[in-house]
Amino acid sequence: MLLQLAVAKAEVEKRLLQATDFRPIALDDEETRVIAHLHVLKEQDRNAKAALNQALDAIEPLREAAEKRLSQLADEFRSIFSNVVKRCLGEEGSVEVQIRKNSGERAEYAVYAPVLNGTVRSHANMVSKSQAVLLDYAFRMTVLLLYRQLTNQPTFFVLETSEGVLDAAYVPRIGGLLGDFALDSGHRLILVNNLSRADFLSSFFRRVPDSLDRLNCTLNFLSFGRLSAVQLEGRELYQNVGRQIFGDAFSAVQ
Repeated sequence: MLLQLAVAKAEVEKRLLQATDFRPIALDDEETRVIAHLHVLKEQDRNAKAALNQALDAIEPLREAAEKRLSQLADEFRSIFSNVVKRCLGEEGSVEVQIRKNSGERAEYAVYAPVLNGTVRSHANMVSKSQAVLLDYAFRMTVLLLYRQLTNQPTFFVLETSEGVLDAAYVPRIGGLLGDFALDSGHRLILVNNLSRADFLSSFFRRVPDSLDRLNCTLNFLSFGRLSAVQLEGRELYQNVGRQIFGDAFSAVQ
C-alpha cells in the first residue's frame, strides 16, 4: 500500500508540474486525488501569502504618511496647549501621550498626561485642585483651537465655571483667557457662572467695556428664574456684585 502511494504521489507531482493550472486532477485512485488536492491547497496558500505581502507593501507608505501626520498634529497640539497653560497657570506646560492597556484587556488606549515644568503629572493627585481645573480648561480649549485650525469650522464650548475652587490669583487669569477665547477663537462660548464674585466676570469682560454690550450677551437667570428663599433673601448681594460688572442696568429683582 505504501509503495502504491509513493508511486501515485510521484505521478501526481509529475503531472502537476506539467499542468497549466493547479486545479484538482481527476484520477481514479482516491488517495491520489487527495494528494493532488493538497498540492492545490498549498499553491493557493502561497498565492494568498504573496498577495498579502503585496498588500502590506502597498499599505506601508500610507502607514508611514499617517504616522508622520499624527506626529505633526501632536506637535501642533503641544504648541497650542503650551501657550494656553502659560496664560492660565503661568508655568511651562506640555502634554505627553501615554499608551496604556488595562490588565486582562487586549485594546490599548491613549492618555494625554500634562507636563508642568518638565514633570509628567500622570494622576490628578500630582497637581493641586486649582491646577487640575485649569488643566482641564486648557485641554478643552486646545482641542477646539486645533479643530478650528485644521478645519476652519466653528463649534461651541459649554463650560460651567469652577472659580470657587480656584486660588484667588488664578481667577483673573482664567477669566481673561476665556474672554479672549470667546472673542478670538471663532467658536461660540456658552459660559455658566454663579454670581459669587466680581473679579472673574470683570476679567472675562475686560475687552467689552460697555455695560449694555455685556448685558446683551448675558442671560440673567436671576431676573426670571425660580429662586429659593435663601436666594431671595440675598438678592441685594447679587445686585451689588452684578452692578460692579454690568452697571446700574443690572437687576437681580424679579
